[in-house]
Amino acid sequence: VDLSLMRGVRVDPAKREAVVQGGALWQDLDAEAALHGLATPGGLISTTGVAGLALLGGIGFLSRAFGLAVDQIVAADVVLADGTHLVDVGRGVPPPPAALADQEPEVVPLSRARERLKEAASDAEARAERAVAEGCPDARLFWALRGAGPNFGVVTSLTLRLHPMPSPPLLFTARFTGDYKARLALRLYAELAERVMERPELTAYLFLTQPAAALVYVVGVGDAGAAGVHTAVQPLVAAGPAQASLAPVPYTALQSMHDRANGPGEYKWGRSTFLDSLGSNTRRIIASSWRAAPEGSTIEIMQLGGLTRREGTTPLPWRASTRYETHPIVKRGPLDDDDEWARRTEWCDITSERLAFDPARVGTYLNFDSEDQEQTASHYGPYHTYLQTLKQKYDPSNVFHRNHNIKI
Repeated sequence: VDLSLMRGVRVDPAKREAVVQGGALWQDLDAEAALHGLATPGGLISTTGVAGLALLGGIGFLSRAFGLAVDQIVAADVVLADGTHLVDVGRGVPPPPAALADQEPEVVPLSRARERLKEAASDAEARAERAVAEGCPDARLFWALRGAGPNFGVVTSLTLRLHPMPSPPLLFTARFTGDYKARLALRLYAELAERVMERPELTAYLFLTQPAAALVYVVGVGDAGAAGVHTAVQPLVAAGPAQASLAPVPYTALQSMHDRANGPGEYKWGRSTFLDSLGSNTRRIIASSWRAAPEGSTIEIMQLGGLTRREGTTPLPWRASTRYETHPIVKRGPLDDDDEWARRTEWCDITSERLAFDPARVGTYLNFDSEDQEQTASHYGPYHTYLQTLKQKYDPSNVFHRNHNIKI
């Protein structure tokens, strides 16, 4: 099903909502929203499709401040496997309790993570069933779409919540070159991220690349974020990066700054792992894996926390206690033969396995995880059983299977 010609975006500035057709790209939405001083969390590449990214989560520069892209979905138009076209799915579904939707839950000890997730999964199922009983027949489907959407239908449009963006985000960028400086940047990044963890208006990302270099981004949203950036980045500046800059950047430019490196025809392989901390042991694993990385590969680390941690509101088990998402990525070069490509992907897989050392950790970020259908049950953790029940209801013949497939 090709929706690439359906790229319409309609913004309602009074409601702070945008209706986005199923083939629209983030650059389409970002540009239209910016005309009204509004924005919403997206990914890191503006040529990505809105629906595809949002339906599986959607982590971006605004996520700590406003939540994941999936949290912004107010309603959806969906074509089901039997051809039924449902309009405004989710409109009228009661929001989750304030304790889940609007308050950051306490950090869950990893020893309790699976038990806590089972409780959250049970609560989510009960809320959806109760909403159906109270007159919202689409409540089950709406919950499933917001995290496992590709398994349940073709989304022809989404209605997304928008947020005021009266001033451009403030962006700090620092590039460190050479083995020693890149490893130093990893430590300084970890320290900075921990210092600002409870300040959702600040977000820090790290890219470790080969040949040896590290690129640190720190983004501040709003007046508080802008003020916080100046203080937070001082240790990075003192470390003497090869290049550094600090300037306000329009959100549309922030969202498109990685487009060139991720253009059409790029073939990449990635694996996602969630981490609770970037302690010394974890940093040693990252550093040693990075040193062994093939040329042209990257280890990316994204800071989470803030409003990304909303357990139970979506079937994404990693949200309860995760503070970082990390993913090694390899790119296939034009001269790579099958043996060289196998060597690159093996490094990627081994790096991810080394980082997934905690048996209590559950779930991966599906937007950054190359499809492995045998691991779908672990992707969704305790939410998987209820998703199977809903899959049986909405797509019993598994028409929608070219995805991280939920098998009945």
